[in-house]
Amino acid sequence: MLRSVRSKIEAALVGAAALFAAAGARTADPETADTFFFGAWLSALLLILSLGLRLPLRPRGAAWRPIAATAASVLTAAAVVLIANIALYRHDVHFDLTRTGRFTPPSELDAAAASLRYDVSLTYFYNADDEDARHAKDALLVLARQRVPLRVRLIDIDKEPAAARALGVRAYNTVVVEAQGRRIVLENTSDLRQVAYALLRVQRQETPTVCFVTGHGEPFERRPPHLHFSHVETLQGHQDPGAEDVLQGEPDGIDRLSLALDAFGFAVEGIAPALVDRIPLHCAIVAEIGPRSTYVPAESKILDDYLRRGGRLLLLLDPAFPVDAGLAALLGNVGLAVDAGTIIDPLNHLGTNEDQVAVPYYPPHPITNRIAMTVFPGARPVRLLPTADGIAVTALFASSGESRVRPATEPLDRPVGSADSQPAVAAKGPAIIAAAAEGRVPGAPPEAPPFRIVLVGNSPFVTNAFFPQVANGELAIGMVQWLAGAAAAAHVTPETYSVHEIALTNREMRRVFLVVEILLPLSVALFGVGVWWRRR
Repeated sequence: MLRSVRSKIEAALVGAAALFAAAGARTADPETADTFFFGAWLSALLLILSLGLRLPLRPRGAAWRPIAATAASVLTAAAVVLIANIALYRHDVHFDLTRTGRFTPPSELDAAAASLRYDVSLTYFYNADDEDARHAKDALLVLARQRVPLRVRLIDIDKEPAAARALGVRAYNTVVVEAQGRRIVLENTSDLRQVAYALLRVQRQETPTVCFVTGHGEPFERRPPHLHFSHVETLQGHQDPGAEDVLQGEPDGIDRLSLALDAFGFAVEGIAPALVDRIPLHCAIVAEIGPRSTYVPAESKILDDYLRRGGRLLLLLDPAFPVDAGLAALLGNVGLAVDAGTIIDPLNHLGTNEDQVAVPYYPPHPITNRIAMTVFPGARPVRLLPTADGIAVTALFASSGESRVRPATEPLDRPVGSADSQPAVAAKGPAIIAAAAEGRVPGAPPEAPPFRIVLVGNSPFVTNAFFPQVANGELAIGMVQWLAGAAAAAHVTPETYSVHEIALTNREMRRVFLVVEILLPLSVALFGVGVWWRRR
């Protein structure tokens, strides 16, 4: 009976090894393939163990036969184990069973390393007496085994001071990232997210400049913003260096966005279209965020000329912004338009505010790939128009099918659920919140490169108050990266310098209330009644 069970187990191990090996060979994703190969390796070793238990302690026959049989068994097992370990080394897979994930690099660093296009050297001069530095060293060691283009050197600065002097390093926990003659130095850090941003910056041949339009009440300030970081005690902060730093700034400012752009390798400056004849050539992207006063015709013409020359334009326009005829013509030439009014979404919204539209689903586009839910407080609808040949227009995301557009003339204090709050012109249906377009404007110079434009009917989602909410920050950085031409940029989450919160839509809040406040207490009562009924 025991032999029959063992034979079935061995047959299952043979089948599992073959199945895992075949799945690994057919899988395109390297990490998933390596996991399958690990399963094949483990199945093969278990099979060897089971077969080894079948060998007799002393084979029968002449004196030389037991020795030969034992030697053959040992050599065969050693050869199989050696081949299996070589295969495992070439297809390394990492499992971290610690509660805090100590030996696992953060997702931002893993994504940044996966995006490397050429060899990058990373040298970490760590302090062996610093626990956070030792954790960072362990995670970098794991990363070095997984990413071939990344060459990692881990140096104890106290034991190898000559290596530190050769690179001009004088402080503990200094990271030096080098690639093709470029060098980035991070001093006194054990935060691996900052290392991830350094990997992204070192790959750039030059620093693109994002020029923010000013002169119409925009939140961007020409002077460097006054940033103040406070310290908040959180459980995550003790496990993740830098997670306790919280930015204190004006809610309607864009300090968090500016810091994120700097971390991703973008320069930031302001520009006033009313004071220049044309957009400067060094402006890789022109961003108009939350204007309050209308444009004059000359300003609209400057932006139109910039777009015709292959410019990259980011427009975040709120419902209160009056769109002049020149800006409307600029948008119409690329197949876009904005309507008046505010989108009200009774189905998907943040908390109980139906004008804070939540978007949990997105059509496929490089900007929205792997983006989670985003929130847009007070958004206006965007409309797609017929376009000329050579221009591609895509709706990035929209509100739910239960939403409607509240006209600008409708009183804001009117109850949304009341009968008179639903005018006949406000038909239900999804409203587009953002759209992207690229191509060549009709009449543009033949030598001009293709333009790119992103139009969003909302600007508060990038301000300090909403940038940390859900995936708003990721979406904003994704828009800038796409405009800069990084269509396949690494999906790295920007640092928000805020206390992490869980944001729920109204539908999710109702579900949580139903489960926690009704079903859970009711199930306890029903189980109590059942126990009483059995014991009575």
